[in-house]
This record gives sequence, structure tokens and C-alpha cells, in this order.
Amino acid sequence: MEAGQISHLNRLLLDTSVLIAVLRGNRQIARGLNELVANFRLGISVITWIEIYVGVISARHENETSQLLSNFEIVAVDEKVAMNAVFFIKKYPSVFGKAASRGTADALIAACAKTIGAKLVSLNSRHFDKISKEDLFVEVLRA
Repeated sequence: MEAGQISHLNRLLLDTSVLIAVLRGNRQIARGLNELVANFRLGISVITWIEIYVGVISARHENETSQLLSNFEIVAVDEKVAMNAVFFIKKYPSVFGKAASRGTADALIAACAKTIGAKLVSLNSRHFDKISKEDLFVEVLRA
């Protein structure tokens, strides 16, 4: 993951999968993230914030998590984000499900990126490779 490979957008929203990889010790993703911090405005959805903190298993892990997450702007879910999530769920039922269900969290993360005009950076090719570039700028990393 190099800054030159990411689009012209100066704002990136990181998916939960990227942060999990860093917290699990993936050095390649961590190095790439350090480069992105220096070159882009980085954010995470409040959904990602929740997903990451739900996985905290110890006080030490909570400290590492807090330090990592302090680097990012937190994007809240508001009515505009919610409407964009509805758009993604309805347009991509094979990706996000046909109703508010298993894919709602990922739809909300995608909607946060769309709403703030950011490129979504993820390791989740199962979902995000299938989204049209006209609907969302996505960079699916291969780790």
C-alpha cells in the first residue's frame, strides 16, 4: 500500500479490515498506513470504531487500540449517511443483503465514505470489489 497507488482524493476512509490487520501485527499494512497518515486526511466510520473496540480483549490491547484510533477523524452516522446506506443495500443486494441485515455495517461504512467524498480503503474484496466506481471510490488492498 503506497500513497502513489491511492487515487487523487486527499481524503481516505479506512475499513475495519485495515485496522484489524494493523492490530494483528501485519507489518506491510502498518507501513503503508504510516505513509498514508503523512499524505492524506484519514478517517474511520463510527461503525469501524465500534467494531474495533468490541474486539478489545485486554487493557494492553485497549491502549494499543486507543493509540491507533486517535490518528483518525471519526465519521458519524447521520441521516445523509443512512440514506446512502439504504442506496447501497438496495442497489447491491448480493453484496449487502436484501434488507437491514448482515451487510448493514459494511453498507454504513461505504455510505460514510460516499457522504464525505472519501475513497474507501479496505481488505474486504468480497464486498467492496463489487461496487461500481460511479457509486464509490474503493481501493481494495491485497495483503
